[in-house]
Amino acid sequence: MEVWNVFAGGVNRRVAAALSSGRALNMAPGAPAGSRPASQGVSAAGSEPRAETPATTSSRDLAEDDPVIQKRCALARKGGKLDLSKLGLKMVPSMAVDPVLAEYVRVAWLHDNEISTLPPGIGLWKVVSQLRLSDNRIKVLPPEIGKLKFLGMLHLDNNRLEALPLELAKCASLNFLDFKNNRVKRIPVQLGQLSKLKDIEYELNPLVFPHRKVLSQGKAGVIKYLKRFTEARKTGNLNLTRVGLNEIPAEILYVGECLTSLDVSDILPADGMTLPFELGGCPKLTKCHFHPQLKILSPPEGTVRQGIETIVAYLSRFNDAMQVGTLDLQSMGLDCFPQELKDEVHMRPDKVVRFLLCDNVIESLPHEIGALINLEELDVSKNKLKVLPAALQKMGVLHTLKVPSNDLLEVQEVLVNLRSLKLFDASRNQITKISENLVNMRELEVFDVCSNHILKLPKCIGNWHKLKQLLVDSNELTEFPVELASLSNLQVLLLCLL
Repeated sequence: MEVWNVFAGGVNRRVAAALSSGRALNMAPGAPAGSRPASQGVSAAGSEPRAETPATTSSRDLAEDDPVIQKRCALARKGGKLDLSKLGLKMVPSMAVDPVLAEYVRVAWLHDNEISTLPPGIGLWKVVSQLRLSDNRIKVLPPEIGKLKFLGMLHLDNNRLEALPLELAKCASLNFLDFKNNRVKRIPVQLGQLSKLKDIEYELNPLVFPHRKVLSQGKAGVIKYLKRFTEARKTGNLNLTRVGLNEIPAEILYVGECLTSLDVSDILPADGMTLPFELGGCPKLTKCHFHPQLKILSPPEGTVRQGIETIVAYLSRFNDAMQVGTLDLQSMGLDCFPQELKDEVHMRPDKVVRFLLCDNVIESLPHEIGALINLEELDVSKNKLKVLPAALQKMGVLHTLKVPSNDLLEVQEVLVNLRSLKLFDASRNQITKISENLVNMRELEVFDVCSNHILKLPKCIGNWHKLKQLLVDSNELTEFPVELASLSNLQVLLLCLL
């Protein structure tokens, strides 16, 4: 038998001896070259043991110096085809992604194995045109796959993929993509960049994007739909009509800052539509064509009436809040508490530390506001609040509460548990009474209830030992409590008696 001498780096001497003699190889430490494995016997006719057939290899991690792998890598260096299929591999052998060998690989077959992960080294197969990874256990494709500029055919069917990497859009030569029978939920809209993509197999996946009506149009329809987004990045105009959508897809964010005009005029779901947060990532959007009978559930009606630019600004504030901690919804025409805070997919209420709701027309704050457990500042100035919600008691770190220019009738007992509160401003309301039970506000430094209808101050004010400013002018006070004398830190007192 001829000894292969073309392996990268040369064949191990023991491997060479075994191959040249035709004898089985014993790789046990210390075994002499060409010795017979202890587990192997001689056939009844006294012939040499039969060699193991690769197709029947059991599931295992093949050693790097396994002769089967060595031989197949050597053949790849000769002919450009790396065939490591049907070997029961649990991982890609390191010699398969050796930089020297990688230069020769034009076809790589690793299908019908038990591979669960792919090494970054596959990015070294820079001239590979066909990659078969079917029938494995792969969950994630490494981003290095985007380095395969000449890859034309990619087989990923019958794996455990949950997503396709965005880097696939960098495989400029890709014309065939098969990812049937995986767990993929969204086809990356970036694939619309692939000008050569003609065939895409996506069946038996729990896809939510594209919409099922787009999927029903077949491969050509899906590819054409993806290309709409690519074209919109160039023109600024995105038309999503005549494809049967019942919502605006989140993938609109792919167009993002390039989008100036959006046409969704034939989207009319019977139960109404919630506009996606991703619209907030389209700051240049100035034109949006909705169906005239469309009922928009979110944003609130008052915001929608102000037009698409206000809608975009409104939704962008939620995106910003997740980054900087400030949710600024000032002057948005809100007539109710923003329901977007209930969206557990996009929002983390515990991330919000400043909440600015001033200059709207909100009449009440629901109990959901209690989910803002890390809120430090709440400004609801210039609204139409009549009462403060009991849920405020859950805000243990709230130090600033501003509710001036509302319709409050009372400073309620709900403030008693705000032990971190330092500033309370309820000026210019309709307040006639301050609760006598606000004894725990020991951190309070500023208490402003100017321009109300208060008749008397509570005696518990004597417990506010850190109080520096007491602003109660323009009320209907006829007396003040003697407990004021115990406020040793008081620096400013605006007190006007009738």
